This record gives sequence, structure tokens and C-alpha cells, in this order.
Amino acid sequence: QAEAAVTAAKVAIKTAQDNLEKAQNPYIESDIAQAEAAVTAAKVAIKTAQDNLEKAHNPYTDSDIVQAEAAVIAAKVAIKTAQDNLEKAQNPYTESDMAQAEAAVTAARVAIRTAQDSLEKARNPYTESDIAQAEAAVTAARVAIKTAQDSLEKAQSPYTESDIAQAEAAVTAARVAIKTAQDSLEKARNPYTDSDIVQAEAAVTTAEVAVRAAQDSWWQALIKSEADPENPQKLLDLEQKQTQLAVARANLARAEETLAEMKAGADPLDIEQKQKQVAVAQTGLARAEETLAEMKRGPDPLDIEQKQRQVAVAQTGLARAEETLAEMKRGPDPLDIEQKQRQVAVAQTGLARAEETLAETKAGPDPLDIEQKQKQVAVAQTGLARAEETLVDMKAGADPLDVALKQLDATSAQAALDDTLKKLEMSTVVAPFGGIVASVNIEAGQTVNANTVAMELVDPSVIEVSAILGEFDVSQVKEGQKVVVSLDALPDLELSGEVSAISVVGKTQSGVVSYPVTIRVTPPSGVQLREGMSAIATIMVQEANNVLVIPSEAIGGTTNNPTVRVMVNGESQTRTVKLGVSDGVSTEVLSGLQEGDEVVVQVATAGTTRQGSTGGFQVFGGGGPPGGGFPRD
Repeated sequence: QAEAAVTAAKVAIKTAQDNLEKAQNPYIESDIAQAEAAVTAAKVAIKTAQDNLEKAHNPYTDSDIVQAEAAVIAAKVAIKTAQDNLEKAQNPYTESDMAQAEAAVTAARVAIRTAQDSLEKARNPYTESDIAQAEAAVTAARVAIKTAQDSLEKAQSPYTESDIAQAEAAVTAARVAIKTAQDSLEKARNPYTDSDIVQAEAAVTTAEVAVRAAQDSWWQALIKSEADPENPQKLLDLEQKQTQLAVARANLARAEETLAEMKAGADPLDIEQKQKQVAVAQTGLARAEETLAEMKRGPDPLDIEQKQRQVAVAQTGLARAEETLAEMKRGPDPLDIEQKQRQVAVAQTGLARAEETLAETKAGPDPLDIEQKQKQVAVAQTGLARAEETLVDMKAGADPLDVALKQLDATSAQAALDDTLKKLEMSTVVAPFGGIVASVNIEAGQTVNANTVAMELVDPSVIEVSAILGEFDVSQVKEGQKVVVSLDALPDLELSGEVSAISVVGKTQSGVVSYPVTIRVTPPSGVQLREGMSAIATIMVQEANNVLVIPSEAIGGTTNNPTVRVMVNGESQTRTVKLGVSDGVSTEVLSGLQEGDEVVVQVATAGTTRQGSTGGFQVFGGGGPPGGGFPRD
């Protein structure tokens, strides 16, 4: 590549020299263009030669060597990966994989059985027992209504002499309860006799025997389930025995805990509990005495109201129970049956897939896959050999002959370029800036002097619009404000720009003062603008984005206290609002209204006034309304 670059540089230099010799004769534009291209090609050739020389001096950096070493490591990793894949292809499935596939088939069969049971249940959703239970629920609801009605009647005539006698008996019973609680407290302080401890020890022995019996039953069930693992009844029996074993162990733990508690003696917490029971019994006595006093006061209006609500609840429960019973008697739901049939189909598809996976697992390795993995190992080994060869070349260092050759090429190309540039500079007219030739004012053979304007240049990258502002508008305009420019000749085109200069000296014509303004415009892509085109510039003096606006005609009141009439439930209401910027057509609302309110607009027509309402508010955004934003009052 370096030799080709040097050759290309020599060819470029030769072409540049030919162009220079031709430039000593009358020049045409194509001759100059070819000479400039030759210079450019020579510069590229020098840069290429210099890069090649630098590359020859230092062919490989430390980073290149590190990358080569990393490539060797990666190649070794690739060989290991390919060998592992080959081993996997030769022995694709382990005994564990086979067991998992068989378990998946078993699970799929169980899923089919479950789905079929659900389908059968959907076809016969309610048994005679279910209907009997629903009828019993209706009967119970009727009894509940009767009970609630009796309770309401009882609330209306709450207490008979018998009730008062019962309340007095309750007071007596509460006093007895206090005595019982006090006796229990005494018992807690002296909790267990020798006979109690003997009985607790016997209970522990009985629980241990029960645990051993449950363990024996569980072992027998486990042996049976392992002998016939696909029998769901034996699996269910094993689960039941395991539950019984857990219950027996829990009973043994409780019996041992009880025995330990008895041997520990009196429990301070139990004594505290019994003291609380005494307090509760005393509270019960107070409540019983309060109930007796309440009975003697007569019926409670709030209790009557509660009982009436209970009657209504019971009536609702009866209606629901009767509705459930009617639904049961209507028979199965066709939609539910269809859903269960789909579930059966899904389960059957799952079984087919599981059986297919199991068959594939038992089929053993694929010869094509093994061959592919062997090829991958060979490719990885070839890559390792190449990476190691590249690393050896890098560590060998630069070739002295190649360095010397590249140095000569670079020196020769530089000398040729310097000579070509010198000749080209003497035959080329250089413009003071880049642009477009707008006009040529001389012809071949014409006599010129130092003051002759040979041609006129235009810079298309800089476009300015000259505008005029009145004395009332110029005070709102500042340098740097955004401007939108439209052209009469191109009505569909809008140009963006900004104010670049404002004259401090005004011009007076017919008593009117105006100020020149210069606007710098961003050149449009693909459109040629011409000097002297008419333009209209809209200067953005203020901008309000994403604000709430209303028609300016809807604003009433005074300047210091503006108001707006709003339609609420078909009626007009006056609200005080705080206003922001305005363009004369729409006005920003800072507070007092919300998006969606309907405002009343006064519209004058043929000497009369009519009222109308807008369809709601807009959230105004995207740079404000046309005309450059809202002037703020």
C-alpha cells in the first residue's frame, strides 16, 4: 500500500507539473481547476507518504501488541468453547435431562386429567347436594328474616318482667364469675398438683407413641409411592401420611411443653392473666348492673333503628339465596363448558410437546450437529494460528529497508509539491473571501490598471434583510431577538433569523420618523435568494409558551381590575382574572380561570349585541401566536 501511495504521489506531481507548464500559456478555467486538483493530490500523497514513513518507523504500538496478545487469548478461548460445544453435541442429554423430560410428561398427563375433571364439573356444575344446600340457604335466610323481625319486635318492646329477672340473675352470675376468677387466680398461684404432673407425663408418652406410629405409616406410604410413582392415589396417600406425621409431632411438642410448664411451677404471666380475668369479671359485673339499669329505663330508639336495618339485610340475603337457587336449577353454563374444553385442548398440546421433547432426548446426539461443532473447532484452531503469527510479526519490530524507502518517497514528494505550489501561485488570482462571481467586468485582451474592478463576488453564506421600524415599535426591539422572514416571491418559504443591528439615528420623511434595522437570516437549503427581493419580517418581541388564553373580546372590567364572564350550569358568572401578555386577538390568563371553562364573548352585529361562548380554552404553545408574540402591557 505504501508503494502504491508513493506511485500515486509521483503521478500526481507529474500531472501538476504538466498543468503548470500549460498555465504559462493563456489560461482557461479548466486548466486552473486541474492544477488545483494536482496540488491537492500531491498534498494527499505527501500526507500518505509521511504516514507510511511514521508507520514504518513504529509499525506496532504497545496497544497493537496488547490487542494481538488479547486476540491470541480470545482464539484460545474460542477453541475451548468450540471443544465444549463438540463435547455437548456428542453427549447432548444427561440422565438428569432425561428425568426432567419424563417428569414433564407426567405433569402434562396430570394437567390433562385436571382439565378433564374441570370440564366434567362444568357440564354438571351442581349436584343434588348443592341444590339441597341452596334450598337450605333459602330456608336459613327466611329464618334470619323471622329472627330479625323478632329482634325488631323485641327492640320495640325490649324488656319484660322475665327479662328484668334474667338481668338480675346476670348480675348475680357476674358476682359468681368474680368469685370464680378469684379462685382461678388462687389456682394460678398454686397451679399443679403431683397428680397433674403424672397425667402430663402420661400424655407425653402417648404423643411419642403416636409419632412413632405416624412415622411407620409414612414410611409404608413412601415405599408404595416409589414403587408406583405414576399412581396419583398413592401420591395423595403419601401426602396425607406426611400431614398426620406433622400433626403427631406437633401434639408431642405441645405435650412436652405442657409437662415442662407444669414442672416449672407457677407462671407469673398466668398469675397476671388471672388477675386480669378478675378485673374482667368485675367489669362484667359493672356491665350487668348497667344492663339491668338500662332495662328498667325502657326501649332504645337507636336499637330499634339497628334492628330495622338487620331486617332489611336479612331480606336482601333471602333474595340472594333465592337467586342462587334459581341459577343452580337453570343448569350448566355453555360459555364455561367451552372454556373448560379449551383448557383440555391446551393440556393435550402440552402433553404432545413434552412427549416430543422426551423422544428427542432419548434419540441421542445429532451427526450433523457434531460435524458442525468439529468444523467450528478447526476454524478456532486456524484463528489461533493466525493470531499467534501476527503477534510474532509485531514483536519482531520495523524493517530498516522499508523505513529508508518510505523516507526517500516522502522527501521526493515534498520537493515536487513545493515546486508545483510555487509555479501555481504565480499563475492564480486569489479572491479575498470565498463566494460566487456575481459579474465579470473585463474581457480577454482588454487593457486594465490597478483601479480596474475585474469582477464582483457575493458571499451566499451571509444574508441580511434591511427593514424599517417606526418610533413606537423600535423601543420594543433589541439585538438578538428572533425574527421570521417571508418573501413575496416565495410565499411558502419562511426564514428564521435575528436582529443584528438597530440604527441609533432615525430618518424623517413627511413628518414620520423611522429607524433602519438589519436582520441576519439563516440561508435556506436548496433555495437561491437574490439581492433586492421584497421581504416581510416579523420580530418576536415577547413570547409565551404553553399558556392559558382567551379571546381578548371576552375581557371586561377595568385595566386594574379585569373580569371575565363564565358560564356555570347554564348561568353567567363574573370572575376577576389576572392577565398576562396579549397580541390584541388572544390574551394570556395567569389566574382566575381553568382549562375547560366556557367564557362569554360580546359580539357586536348590525347595531345589536349577542352573547356566545367559546368551545373552551386552548393551551397555546409552539413559540406563541403569529406576529412575534404578545406585547406585555
